[in-house]
Amino acid sequence: MTHVGKELRLVLGRERQFACLLFEGAASLFDFLVLAFHFVVLFGQLLRLLRKLLVGLLQLLLLRLQFGGELLRLLQQAFSLHGCFDGVE
Repeated sequence: MTHVGKELRLVLGRERQFACLLFEGAASLFDFLVLAFHFVVLFGQLLRLLRKLLVGLLQLLLLRLQFGGELLRLLQQAFSLHGCFDGVE
């Protein structure tokens, strides 16, 4: 009888180990899915940040062009007031 009891314990122990392995595998798969979801969210935030950076750089370029135009306009006004550098006299 003790031999049968040992066999039964071995079988039940293996089934318990298999069930534990199955639950650990399911938990690991869930952890992997959560990690993948976090990567998707982080990638979306990275794209949003890069888009904001691009918009900021384009606004800076536009502002520089506007100030360059103002400077050119001021220089034209300064030279036209005196008439010294006017090619047509």
